[in-house]
Amino acid sequence: MNRDDAKNILLLYRPDTVDVVDPQVTEALSLVKQDAELAAWLRELGARQEILRAKFRQIQAPAGLKEQIISEQAAREKIIVWRRAAALTAVAAAVVVLLTLAVFRFQSAGNDNTLALYQNRMVGAALRVYTMDLATDNPVQIRE
Repeated sequence: MNRDDAKNILLLYRPDTVDVVDPQVTEALSLVKQDAELAAWLRELGARQEILRAKFRQIQAPAGLKEQIISEQAAREKIIVWRRAAALTAVAAAVVVLLTLAVFRFQSAGNDNTLALYQNRMVGAALRVYTMDLATDNPVQIRE
């Protein structure tokens, strides 16, 4: 690890936190002990961060901010619950429609009233040999 790598890692380092157990931070801190220029840079960085922390602590939060954040979060959670319920309803409706279509499809598959079956029956009737139940030339018998 070189000095620039150590600086990039130490920019994210916060003393007195769990950052100390990070292997990269540990390696960068060991380089700080060996490099006087890097140690001076880290002290200067720490001093600037402490000044910023002190200034942030001086900022007063607006009155009612906590309650506003909590109420907005509660409103967001209600919207999420509503959206989840709407999505579940839509999925349930889609399942019902698909099941209904499947039932009608399977019922009509066994039914003899389909167009394809009718066409096959008519083609078969047209191709078979026609015979009459009564074979005669006598018109009187035909009328009877």
